[in-house]
Amino acid sequence: MISEDAVDSGLEMIWSSLPKRGSKPPSGSVDLEKWFSPKVVSQLSRLRQSIEAIPGGPTERFFKTCFSAVVSRVGLTDPTVPVPVRIDTDRKSLTKNQRKQRKQWLVDRSTADVFGLFELFVAENFERLKLLSEQCTAPKAAVFEDARTAPGDCLVDLVISSPPYGSAQKYIRSSSLNLQWLGMARSGLRDLERQSIGREHFSHSERVEIDSPLPSSKALLNKIGKVNPLRRHIATTFLIEMRDALSRTCSRLKSRGHLVLIVGNNTVCGHTFDTQNYLTEICEMLGLELQLRLEDHIRSRGLITKRHSTAGLISKETILLFKKTP
Repeated sequence: MISEDAVDSGLEMIWSSLPKRGSKPPSGSVDLEKWFSPKVVSQLSRLRQSIEAIPGGPTERFFKTCFSAVVSRVGLTDPTVPVPVRIDTDRKSLTKNQRKQRKQWLVDRSTADVFGLFELFVAENFERLKLLSEQCTAPKAAVFEDARTAPGDCLVDLVISSPPYGSAQKYIRSSSLNLQWLGMARSGLRDLERQSIGREHFSHSERVEIDSPLPSSKALLNKIGKVNPLRRHIATTFLIEMRDALSRTCSRLKSRGHLVLIVGNNTVCGHTFDTQNYLTEICEMLGLELQLRLEDHIRSRGLITKRHSTAGLISKETILLFKKTP
C-alpha cells in the first residue's frame, strides 16, 4: 500500500510541474477531441503530462487510476451506456425529464473542473486504501493484467475476480477513451482486443477448428453454430481461455485458499449461455470446491449487451466462492 506521505508528495509534484498549456491528446484510433470539450481536453492534457513525470511504481499507478476515473466522468458520453456514445438530447424516445437531464450532463461535462475532480478522486481512493489497511493486518495485494501470464510463483490466500462475460461486453471499446488518454493504445485497439478474453472479433485466419474443454457445453455450442458459426467460435474460445486463466489462478492459490468469481450469464443466438455453471465446472475440475453461491440483481440498469434480436440484457450477477482442497 502507498503511504499518505507518498500521495502528498506526489500531488505536490503534480501541481508544481503542471504545464501552463496542454499538448495534443495521445494519438490512436480514437479522435479524443471529438469526445471532450476544448476546455476539458486542455486540462486533461496538462494533468496527464504532469502525472507522467511521477517515477514508475505504485504511486504512479495510483495517480493514473485516479486520472482514468476523471476521464470517465468528463467525456461527452452517455453514462447510461457502457460503450462510448455521445449524449443525445434530441432522441425521440426520451421523456421531458430525461432530455433535461442529458442537457445538464452536457453542460456539466463540457465545463468540468478536471483538477478539482482529480483531487477528489485521489482523496476518495486513498481513503479506500486506508480502510483496507485498517480491516486487514499488513495487507498484500497485487493486480495482474492477465492471469494466464502472471509473473512469479508465490502462493496467495485469496483471489477476487470478475471475469469476462463471453463477448457479451465490448471491453476494449468500453474503455477506449481511457486507454488512449493513458497512452496505452498508440497502435490502435485491435491488438489489445486480441489479448483480451471474451473478445468477439476474429479474422478469417484465426477461425480455426477448436473444441470446447467442457463436454457439457457441446450441445449448446452446436446449436449456436447452426445459427452463427462465428458466435460458436467466440463462445468456444472464451471457454478455452477461461480454463487457461483459471488453471493458472488455481496453481497460485495456497491449500485451503479461496477464489471469488463474480459472473453473469448472457444470451448467444437466442440461447442462454450458462457462464456461471461452466466456470463452476472448470473450477471443480481444477480441484476447487464451491462453498457459496449468491445472486446480485443489477437494479440501476442491466449490463447492456444488446447487439441484435438474439442478444439479451444481463440483469443479475452471481457471486461464487470456491475453496482449494488440500
